Amino acid sequence: MNKIQKSIAEDNIIPFFQPIINNKTKKIEKYECLARIEDNGVFVSPYHFMEAAKETRMISFITKNMIKHACLKFAKTKYEFSINITNDDLSLGYLEEFLLRITAIYNIEPSRIVLELLEDISSLSKGTILKQLSSLKNIGFKLAVDDFGSESSNFSRLLEFNPDYLKIDGVFIKNILSDKKSQIITKGIVSIAHQMGIKVIAEYIHNQDVQDKVEKLGIDYSQGYLHGIPSKTLNSQA
Repeated sequence: MNKIQKSIAEDNIIPFFQPIINNKTKKIEKYECLARIEDNGVFVSPYHFMEAAKETRMISFITKNMIKHACLKFAKTKYEFSINITNDDLSLGYLEEFLLRITAIYNIEPSRIVLELLEDISSLSKGTILKQLSSLKNIGFKLAVDDFGSESSNFSRLLEFNPDYLKIDGVFIKNILSDKKSQIITKGIVSIAHQMGIKVIAEYIHNQDVQDKVEKLGIDYSQGYLHGIPSKTLNSQA
């Protein structure tokens, strides 16, 4: 908790970037922005500090930091980039004003930013959350549902709002070569998403065999160590 508070106070939440590949063109089309904290020379992933950030109500500070650094990084590129959004960010209701202010500073079109809704977000039909998302989408920001197929990130989400992207939960992709059920579920998600005009992203693409399989299933984009690890620098294609 002390490390998070110090990192935020020093504006030292470090953005890493992982490429996302268009499976038709085979080229990088977008990046996911991932927060890191440096601890004794080691860059620590959110898996190790997000719970502490929630306990200290620091999530929104991390998100704001990531938005600022990401917009600075991508201001002179052509790529889309995604930023993770939590339940706390939406509950506080600051996103629209903050995003519009920062995108204006860096002259970035809202359509280049994908707001990736994490699994911890409660039902979108409650309170002002759905209203916020609808307003952001009307302005031009894109929306993605992360970890689709797990817990609350399921088909009920598609009844609440219409995202631009679905990111299939990694549990289905990790075993997709050997697990018939994973193949059937993934194929069903892709079919329904495409019928609704939603693009599909597969994470955890760790080897060429998995990449070949997701292409056969019609998945639009791939993300994983096969295509690039999270890094402080953009791939040379950028």
